[in-house]
Amino acid sequence: MSHALSCYKPTMASEVVLELKVERERSRLDLEELTNLLDGGAVFTDKRREMVKMVVEDPVFKRDNKYFLSTEESFDSAMRKNVHYIELLKSGKLKENNAEAYFKSAIDDDFPAAVHELMFVPTIEGQGNEEQKEKWLKISRNFDIIGCYAQTELGHGTFIRGLETTATYDPSTEEFVMNSPTLTSMKWWPGSVGHTATHAIVVARLITKGKDEGIHLFIVQLRSLEDHKPLPGIKVGDIGPKFGYFGMDNGFLHMTNVRIPRDHMLMKYAHVSRDGTYSKPPAEADKISYVIMVYARALIVDHSAETLARAITIAIRYSVVRRQTQNRPGEPETQVLDYQTQQFKLFPLLASAYAMKFAGHYMMKLYTEVTKEISEGNLKSLPELHATSAGLKAFCSELCCNGIELCRLSCGGHGYSAASGLPQLYADYSPSPTYEGENTVMLLQTARIQHGVILLEAYHQRAIRLVAVALGRYSKSIATGLDSVTAWNNSSVDWTMAARAHCHYLVLKAFHSSIDAAKVCEANFNILRVLCCLFGLHGIIQYSGEFCLDGYMNSDQIEMAKNQLYSLLKEVRYEAVPLVDAFDIHDDILNSSLGRYDGDVYGHLYEWALRAPRNKKEVHDNYEKYLKPLLKNTKSKL
Repeated sequence: MSHALSCYKPTMASEVVLELKVERERSRLDLEELTNLLDGGAVFTDKRREMVKMVVEDPVFKRDNKYFLSTEESFDSAMRKNVHYIELLKSGKLKENNAEAYFKSAIDDDFPAAVHELMFVPTIEGQGNEEQKEKWLKISRNFDIIGCYAQTELGHGTFIRGLETTATYDPSTEEFVMNSPTLTSMKWWPGSVGHTATHAIVVARLITKGKDEGIHLFIVQLRSLEDHKPLPGIKVGDIGPKFGYFGMDNGFLHMTNVRIPRDHMLMKYAHVSRDGTYSKPPAEADKISYVIMVYARALIVDHSAETLARAITIAIRYSVVRRQTQNRPGEPETQVLDYQTQQFKLFPLLASAYAMKFAGHYMMKLYTEVTKEISEGNLKSLPELHATSAGLKAFCSELCCNGIELCRLSCGGHGYSAASGLPQLYADYSPSPTYEGENTVMLLQTARIQHGVILLEAYHQRAIRLVAVALGRYSKSIATGLDSVTAWNNSSVDWTMAARAHCHYLVLKAFHSSIDAAKVCEANFNILRVLCCLFGLHGIIQYSGEFCLDGYMNSDQIEMAKNQLYSLLKEVRYEAVPLVDAFDIHDDILNSSLGRYDGDVYGHLYEWALRAPRNKKEVHDNYEKYLKPLLKNTKSKL
């Protein structure tokens, strides 16, 4: 079966190493068919590859020196790429078949203005009235202004009702007066605020006629469009170095008596008249306002799948090339991937990457269907969309984050090197479990809404039992006289366990349903079933206590599941390299010395080290400053 993918062109002159060549030549899989399935269809594969080609052939997006950049250099590089991307976007070259999303994914760098497209423009589209959309959307889409979304504060994040920023209406001037009344009310963490954004959608408490009307959205200009300096009353800056995400200027925003026109409050639903009279939004408006956040969460599910695919590609290719220990005299050292312990670490992650790919398809399909219903005035499915997006965002981002780190550890010492690509991948992905809703809170939101569930048999029983445990603990607290808030807190760990079990089921179900619907060759169908079973069995072993809670499964059955999983590891071992090849990740995008398609790990590690700026001189400057006086002094005493 042919498995040469058009996306792969090894970037060094060396041939593919023997170990990887053997793995690919013995494969029975149709990789092009698998790739099309993962992409959602051949037309999307073609478009993605077209965008990848544009990126890797564009010198502005060159990334081979990324790991040598300082924080400031990373920001400069990201801004240069972002502006170049905007110019291409405005040229109309990224208009069809999801090309824009594929293009950004291929660039795979922090964009200082990313929040403009992700949050600022969609919020105006969804929350602005017709006059406001007419005023703001054209200049926003043309990037005449650059917007951000300022919600999180120094003292408050997920609990939006606790935000302290105020917008007090002054009817004498028909303006809102924006203030950060306390230290903790200062906006903290919003992307693009530090040095990029000219405008912000500020989430603030509306105060009119002396009454606090709760949280509303306001457009506030932050910087001059002439010289980019902060406007009077605006204090902005970068919050400083972070764990990763160096190209994004996450910042702070403090406002002192900043006046904005009345029509800068987004008024599609709520309204403040000229005299300050407040008109409440319809009951469903609050629910509809969540749709933008839901979209961001849906993107995180998809991004989690893409990111884990990169990590597992690096780890599996390297584990085939890397040899460790001569187990039998006269034989070569064993390939690391032949050790069962390595397979047990990596193959469930491989299965998880496939599972999350299909869960991402499911999530985007659900989002599209429900938003269509909402546009027709039907909000019946919105709670399901909210709960599902919250739960899958939490489940998939946690799985991905932990998976990247396990992949790094599986690569031994070389995994610690930036050249592996894994440390930066982990650092850049690690905010995902906290932004767009902290994961524990997301699981609790799922638990609040999803009480009745229909699950695949074993996972069904697990989730139902965990719901029963959480409900029992909650009910007992109520029976003792505690209020509902305390009772919920006392049972919150149980509720998160139940929600995680439900989300685990959703991902497994999406994987299972996608295989059933797939029109693929027998070899592909069989290996997909193996991966799906491996994903499910690994979950049973990982959470064996939960599956045994009410006697639905016993220790003997858990042992049987373990034995079956060990058997499946052997089947996956035969096709492991082709399965990661099917993700179709170009070397330039992977940016890893360990995960290269050609397997020339050691040659590229050495070449990469030689490019380090510190190696440009034979004698480092520190010699003259520090070592020379020390060594000369020591030498004189010898």
